[in-house]
Amino acid sequence: MRHRQIRDMVFASIMMALIVFLSVTMLGYIFYAQGTAPITIIHIPVVVGAIVLGKRYGALLGATFGLFSMIMAFIYPTYLFIINAPFTNPILSVLPRAIFGFIIYPIYLLIDKYIKNRTASTALSIAISTLIHSIIVIILLYFTIKTNLYFYADDYKAAFESETLKSILMILISFNSLIEIVIAVLVGTPAALILINLRNKYNEESNNQPL
Repeated sequence: MRHRQIRDMVFASIMMALIVFLSVTMLGYIFYAQGTAPITIIHIPVVVGAIVLGKRYGALLGATFGLFSMIMAFIYPTYLFIINAPFTNPILSVLPRAIFGFIIYPIYLLIDKYIKNRTASTALSIAISTLIHSIIVIILLYFTIKTNLYFYADDYKAAFESETLKSILMILISFNSLIEIVIAVLVGTPAALILINLRNKYNEESNNQPL
């Protein structure tokens, strides 16, 4: 049991390090057009880690994602013409990511209960979890911008006029969210399946060892 806990902690630490690396270097964001919100891939380590390790580690990984999203928003209120300032509010940056990480594993267990194909259930769980994450963030982003409840709000009020805000949200809903789901499924599904198999194999070997 202790070996399993140590192994899980090590794996979670690796996933956390990957999240931090992708956040700090900005390699976790795909910028495809000037002035548009980037596509993020930082949620993929959260999804994989949550499916393999469970909801507590999932929440920790999600919170790490959100925390560094907030930190980078303070460091770069704008980046490549993208306004990140609203994410200085932890209710927008940290809270939905922690919720996202926490719900992934229960969603996976529920779907896996009814869909006996492990690949299909994993892919569907990743898609649904990523969609829920996008919906929560978009809703909170809208209210954060409308209420100006974030640092540097006075500097960016003009940038978030009604039509601009609508355009940003439409891009996030129609394009970014779809691409994030597709990438998460394509990358996260095989990664999660490989790690689940390795974890099960290791657990079987540990159980079969003589006391």
